[in-house]
Amino acid sequence: MFMKKAMIALICICLSSQALAGEPPRVLYMEVNQGQDMISRDNPAFRRIFDHTGNFLQHENIRLFEEGRDIVGGRSFDEAMDIASQAKRKKLDAVVLVSVDQKTRHSNGKLKDRLIASAKIIDAQTLELVDIIRVKSPVAILSDRECSDECRNMITRRHVREILPEFKDKLAIRLIDYRPRVAEVKKSPSELTLTLKGFKEREVYYLEDRIQRLAGTRDLSSLRSNPSKPAYWLERRQDADNVRDELAEVLASLNLKARIIQTERQVTLIKVNQDLAYLD
Repeated sequence: MFMKKAMIALICICLSSQALAGEPPRVLYMEVNQGQDMISRDNPAFRRIFDHTGNFLQHENIRLFEEGRDIVGGRSFDEAMDIASQAKRKKLDAVVLVSVDQKTRHSNGKLKDRLIASAKIIDAQTLELVDIIRVKSPVAILSDRECSDECRNMITRRHVREILPEFKDKLAIRLIDYRPRVAEVKKSPSELTLTLKGFKEREVYYLEDRIQRLAGTRDLSSLRSNPSKPAYWLERRQDADNVRDELAEVLASLNLKARIIQTERQVTLIKVNQDLAYLD
């Protein structure tokens, strides 16, 4: 126990020393809770992990910004990335998406239960996934019949106590020196996957036609995909302009508005309803 406390104290001293060395990293800090096994962000276990970790990061001289916390309901990874793409990313270094999974499995009258806290670290400039911090609690084995709701809540609280110290320390250590990959941003690659979300069939037809006729397009091939979310293999010419700029011009020419989310090998256009576009 003494050694564990000494190690935690040493980590905190190192973090504080590093934080004083330069400008504090600026992080957009968000919750994600829409996915398989993910617990609600209103769940006390989630709130304790998310809030305590956020307070710890701020204590370690990491500047946190939050967006969309007042939005009711779940938030998927794609929705969080959509929010990140609209943020003032020049004033950010990283985006952190925190989620908590509860894994349960029934077997021979027993219930196996554990919590997993995860933080996805996204580069604020390139919107690329940089790292994933994941901390798992030990598996608790309970009796289905004998363990009441109060008993299960107690087990969940114990999971949180076991996860929280390691989770917040690991995340702080990873973020304290983080700087965006400005120097690594390169010209758009020649081969990309293009995905269209939220467009009507007629709009998709015109988008395909305009993108196919772009000066920078060598080939546009349809991939097997969901009709409501068509995907394409987009091959660009060697001397092509920035793909994001060209797609923005196509949207403007069709009087459509969409959010353009670009990662290293993928571009996604998410339509913004025209009646809401002026508020966006």
